[in-house]
Amino acid sequence: MLKNRLFLLLATLFLFSGCAERGYVLTSTPATHTITAQMSSDIRDTTKNTKDELSKMKAAVKKELKTKRVKKQRQKYAQRQAQRAKLTRIREKQKKTAQKAKELQDAKALKEKEQQTLHTQRAKALEEKKVEEARLQKQKEIETLKAKKKEAEAKALEKQLALEKEQRELKKRKELEAANLLEAKKLQEAEALKKKLEEKNRKEAESLKQKQLQALQKKKTETETITVYNPSFSQPLRFKRINKTYQKFGTSELHGHVIYLDHAGQEIDLAQKKVYLLPVGAKINHWYTNYYLKNKGQNLAPAAVSYLNSTTLDLNKNFNFFGVPSGTYYIVIESLYPKSLKKVYIAKKINVGKYKKVMAVFSKKL
Repeated sequence: MLKNRLFLLLATLFLFSGCAERGYVLTSTPATHTITAQMSSDIRDTTKNTKDELSKMKAAVKKELKTKRVKKQRQKYAQRQAQRAKLTRIREKQKKTAQKAKELQDAKALKEKEQQTLHTQRAKALEEKKVEEARLQKQKEIETLKAKKKEAEAKALEKQLALEKEQRELKKRKELEAANLLEAKKLQEAEALKKKLEEKNRKEAESLKQKQLQALQKKKTETETITVYNPSFSQPLRFKRINKTYQKFGTSELHGHVIYLDHAGQEIDLAQKKVYLLPVGAKINHWYTNYYLKNKGQNLAPAAVSYLNSTTLDLNKNFNFFGVPSGTYYIVIESLYPKSLKKVYIAKKINVGKYKKVMAVFSKKL
């Protein structure tokens, strides 16, 4: 446990030391699908160019988005590979089980066939033995009759023996012909079964190829078609301007850039983009903690909050606030989701000191 905590502490220190070297802090909030980069400098420092610093942070945010996208793709690929490996193992196991069952069935059938063949051979041998004994008995009778000079009876018995021999040979020929016919029939059936299996395999291969082509076409169509996904929406806000009579003029500036991404990671543009600067208060704190960070409350009535100043994004998706008093604020960016009247928010809590220039890049994946 101590080792894990030490590792996390070192990783955090490394992260923030890297951020300090870069001059900005990169923050990822998976719950809201947002990544922000923020830095603060003295307003009198002429070495910090707002446009250049925003470009650097924009590049860093896009790089982080790409890293996360690649990581997610790798995770999905690893999951698919794991599923395929699991299915392969299951199929192999099923195949082995089926093969083992078939081997047992074949062994049982072979044993039964051997027993039947042995029984048939024994019955045939017994029948041949009886026939041979009967023939020998009749042969002895013929010899006895000849010894007694009963030629007519002996000849009749010899004729009977010859007839029985001829009948036995005829029976053997018929049995051989029947066996040959049965063997030919089995061969024909095996050939027909082989052709049937080949035809079945051919049809299955064609069907699989057709399904693969359809899946490829479907994937291509899905890639070419822009699909609108419905993200989780937080409780909407109703903004009210603070009375200007009580508004004090400050000495700091806020500059920002906003990036919206679709489900595929492509940058998109949303309608009616407006940026609000709200002083920290109970209502906005409650909304930010309980609804925005948890992506819930979309069916609730709008929450009323007070803002100090507001602006809109320019054509380059940048915004600026000048004369900002020192203090803690929420920057809330409100837009309309495509093909929907629902509002999408990006919100971040920031601290503004005296004579400071705060620069930030906000990104949200829809």
